[in-house]
Amino acid sequence: QTLIEKTFNKFYSNFMYDTYKSILDKYLNLTGLEIMDFKIKPMKSALGKCSKEKRAIFLSSSLIHKEIPFIEAVVMHEVAHLKYSNHQKEFYDYINKYMSDYKNRMKKYL
Repeated sequence: QTLIEKTFNKFYSNFMYDTYKSILDKYLNLTGLEIMDFKIKPMKSALGKCSKEKRAIFLSSSLIHKEIPFIEAVVMHEVAHLKYSNHQKEFYDYINKYMSDYKNRMKKYL
């Protein structure tokens, strides 16, 4: 890698981390929930994952190519998993309490 490529990749990684983290912090503060770990990684079949037991949220690096309202919806989905493991009615009621247009965001950007 050239110095320019290394510099760009570092900038891109920092930008992605800062973007995701600010959105995650927004929804953690809104819900009053806490996590112990947060990571960004390549994911083939998911945009995000939550480990309720480890209080950890993982987001896909591919989200950076999506619009902010969609990233927020994915983050809210994973934050809700800190409280509810499954996709039952209470899970979606909880999401809608903090993001009333969740369903539309998911439809629009998927």
